[in-house]
Amino acid sequence: MAYFMETPPRPEVDVAVALESLDLVEGEASSSPPPRLPTTPASTSSWLRLSQRPHQPVSRVIKSQAFDFGLESPEMIVADLKTEISMKLKKGVFKCFSRGPTREMFCDFIVTIEDQEFPCHRFILNACSGFFEAMLRSGMKETQELKARVHGISTNIFKLILDVIYTGSNVLTLENMIDVWKGAHQLQIEFLIEICETFILRNINSENCFMIYNYAQLLDAAKVNHHILIYLAQNFITVVQNDKFLKLRYEELLEILKHPLLPVCADFQVEAILKWCTPTGKYNKDYHKRLANLGNLIQVVNMAKVSTQCLAALLTNNFIQGNRRAVAAVNCQAAKVVQRPDSHNTFAEDNLNLIDRFDEPNCFYTLGLICHHCMKKQQHNLSSDMSVCMNTSMVS
Repeated sequence: MAYFMETPPRPEVDVAVALESLDLVEGEASSSPPPRLPTTPASTSSWLRLSQRPHQPVSRVIKSQAFDFGLESPEMIVADLKTEISMKLKKGVFKCFSRGPTREMFCDFIVTIEDQEFPCHRFILNACSGFFEAMLRSGMKETQELKARVHGISTNIFKLILDVIYTGSNVLTLENMIDVWKGAHQLQIEFLIEICETFILRNINSENCFMIYNYAQLLDAAKVNHHILIYLAQNFITVVQNDKFLKLRYEELLEILKHPLLPVCADFQVEAILKWCTPTGKYNKDYHKRLANLGNLIQVVNMAKVSTQCLAALLTNNFIQGNRRAVAAVNCQAAKVVQRPDSHNTFAEDNLNLIDRFDEPNCFYTLGLICHHCMKKQQHNLSSDMSVCMNTSMVS
């Protein structure tokens, strides 16, 4: 009898199958009739029950990509079995080492931390830690003596790390997350590094953000460094109010000011820069270095969005007057403000001593600006097209 049907697409189905029920064992003929061709396409939620021997019931469920007739190839069955055996073996080993007192059974390596010995297993250390893998494969004396002393990590932190390795315990808290993170980096335990970084990023606040940022740079943690910069930029107002803001290095502050997610106005950026440059207490030692970078920081700010009140304050600020780049940036914006066709603009009359305009088309305006060459307040002539007179070199 012939069957005529369209070949249905290969659906993803759940197949209840045992290896013994497939009748694929070599040398044994199948006593069951061959499966009939389906008359309707198999549903993705249907169960295809194969013929089975009475004394060997189906005992395993495998989810895979079914073939046209709802059957799997022998290769796929064997691959699934290997995966399952591998997982059960891993669970068995993990269960054996997570039983507490039995962890020290068959230990073949001793790690000494601060005069305290920790019995371990070489193959566990080799599998989890890049640090111990390099040590155990190098043929150093530690491999001969079957013991090693590790510096730079406390006994409490190393015990927590062993708990994670042997039992999978969640040992991270707000108090120990940085120390465990550093220990994981030192021992090169990649999976623990990822766990620590995920935990840290979920617990960033205004109190620990600077500490996390410093350690992210120290440990070269690109992921944490990227997210902490976003946090510092988005919470810049709160960050500036924190005394630890003054601990930021020039490169760090510059990177925050350039961040596209910085939500604060230009006036607040200028205020933050001046606060960072102001000598305060223990930060007096690098006072001159900070002032030297003032111009570079001011030039990052969009001076076109600075208010006239803030701009007027900058023209008389002693820190601004002492930096050539800062003077150039402020003078440039001040000159542009003067040229605005705004009848209500009193900035020029109040701050720049703008004299009466003449009717001549090529008239000059006398401005009381600070020359960034002589660093003194002098009268400079600016034409209406913003060109610079011969005895000044102010940047337009």
